[in-house]
Amino acid sequence: MNFKEELAKYREKRSITLESQLPGLTSNLLEEVTELSRATELVDVIDAMLDYNVFLANAIEGINIDPILDPEILKEIEEKHKKLSVMTNEDLALYKKSLISLLLEGIRASIAITMPNIKQEHIDSFTEYLNGIIINIKSSITLLNYDYAKCLEEVMKAIHTRKGHWDSTISKFVKDKVQPDRYEPDYTNCKL
Repeated sequence: MNFKEELAKYREKRSITLESQLPGLTSNLLEEVTELSRATELVDVIDAMLDYNVFLANAIEGINIDPILDPEILKEIEEKHKKLSVMTNEDLALYKKSLISLLLEGIRASIAITMPNIKQEHIDSFTEYLNGIIINIKSSITLLNYDYAKCLEEVMKAIHTRKGHWDSTISKFVKDKVQPDRYEPDYTNCKL
């Protein structure tokens, strides 16, 4: 699945653009960090991280939502797999804190991108930094023994079924509160 194309279809269907989503990016990313901090299950942690990536890719040109992991990163993941094979509640809490810290750094970069009169060279630099955060998110999901691409496919299925409207006052697509046919991501088949 080409995730960039899927997001472009999503925006086109709802008559929204990258630029229209940029003003609401910080608050949308903060919502995902809040969801991550409140997550009690591993799949909720994964869902929040993927939604964070989708918000970045839906607002900033040049975001690579599905990067290829460097062989060194893959080797490191392999070594860490054994340590995370059994994750206690305490382990999950510590892991969430490190992820929250990472995502907050991404919010700082996204705030800079939304500043008026920012030079293109700075946008490029911050975009590169955000792409590094997405690599970390993909690595984290892989480390947790989930297939990042399959998980992202679940998110894409979900966003394509959402009904609602664009609210320009908050720069966000607001989902209908009552939508019985809305698809919810199911990560059970995404385990590695």
